[in-house]
Amino acid sequence: MPLWKMVDRKYCDIADLADHVLVPVGNAIYNFYARTWPGRFRKQVEDAIDRGISFFEQQETLTFDAIGTFLLMINTSYEPRLDRFDEKIRAYAGKWNDPHLRLLDEDYDPESGVNTAKEEVNPNGLDMVEKPLVDCLYADRAGIDEKFLQEIEALEDDGGYGTTHKLLAAVILKKFSAIPGGVLDGMIESAISNIAKAQRRASAADIFFERTVLLQWLDRDHFVDPAWIVRILRAQLGNGGWRWDRSFRRRRAEQHPSCCGLTALIQFREKRIKGGAATAPKPSELGRAFPLVAGVQGRAPLMAR
Repeated sequence: MPLWKMVDRKYCDIADLADHVLVPVGNAIYNFYARTWPGRFRKQVEDAIDRGISFFEQQETLTFDAIGTFLLMINTSYEPRLDRFDEKIRAYAGKWNDPHLRLLDEDYDPESGVNTAKEEVNPNGLDMVEKPLVDCLYADRAGIDEKFLQEIEALEDDGGYGTTHKLLAAVILKKFSAIPGGVLDGMIESAISNIAKAQRRASAADIFFERTVLLQWLDRDHFVDPAWIVRILRAQLGNGGWRWDRSFRRRRAEQHPSCCGLTALIQFREKRIKGGAATAPKPSELGRAFPLVAGVQGRAPLMAR
């Protein structure tokens, strides 16, 4: 392993240990700030959202992570300026034959003849925590039953990426499988509990943003301290994006942490600063029909409610 990687890893390990002491103290200070100067706090949130949207406007293409997050978890009911991304979203759907597109269109079939000319996303090349999500998306077509839940439970890692993907898997299965909702609800609540616990002593990095988004998406806003939002504000880079982790070498903004950071701020603004948006997208709306190809008849505009 190169020396710089060894030093970087050691730095991150030491910083993670320090978080157990420093994060609770920092959160107390940040909560005090947000509640003592609410006007300044609100303005910082709005300014950060402006910069985050500008970051994505400057991206030539959007990743599916950004597309899925913007469409399913906030879309134009929370932030009308997101409709500027319609063209980039259509470009993605027109280029990639991606099984994840079923999140946007329950009729999507990656094996359909109309999709064979596109560049294909190979599910076997996905990360281990992502692969089961594709199975969940096509649970009805594959006849997936409760036995599959053992594979989902195996993702659990005490609030890390495994837990967030376990949570997403259960939400998706509620839409696309015949597994009893009560069984899946138990899995969802277990994941939420572990996510909230892990979040209380975590620094502002990609997984921190992701957990904040999921808790707010699932209406567990009471878990989300204003201090978490202050941490997201402080982690934003000069170009409006966010980076994956706290590595002192990798200061470049990437789309996944950036879409999660931006989404968390927009959710907080609408739910906690503006008092809640009744038109917010809900997990039960997974699989809403979107015209992924221009010219489809009888369907609403891409980002319409």
